[in-house]
Amino acid sequence: MKKRIKILLLILLAIDIFFVLSVPVYASQWYFAASKKNGYYFVDSENVEVSGTNVTFWVMSVNPETGKVLSTKKCTIDCAVDIIAVKEVLRHGLDGTSVESYKNNLDWYVIPPDSATESIERLLCSDGEPRKDINKYLMKLFSK
Repeated sequence: MKKRIKILLLILLAIDIFFVLSVPVYASQWYFAASKKNGYYFVDSENVEVSGTNVTFWVMSVNPETGKVLSTKKCTIDCAVDIIAVKEVLRHGLDGTSVESYKNNLDWYVIPPDSATESIERLLCSDGEPRKDINKYLMKLFSK
């Protein structure tokens, strides 16, 4: 009997570890980036990665009527040429839990003018390059 309980506990522990490791890490530092008719957009400053003229980051879209998270996306913006690629998408259900996730090929798209994406680009890029120390810049910008 004790052996069966130990095996059951080990199986439950393995399942728990699998789910913990398969869920992306969400930072606690989300900053408001844009407001459009279809949603509010927030950028996670804790997981911003800079490589050359590219900035990779997570953006969360929120339904403006319900306040519920619609999706979380991992994107890369090339500051030098004003293009964006969506690398990963997590779609959320009405209760806020992730209901679908998928990864994209790196298809680059021109950033449309007057879009939420352009507002995010202005936060993360300056003069065709990623902003220096983006996290500190965002903290300073939104602490006023």
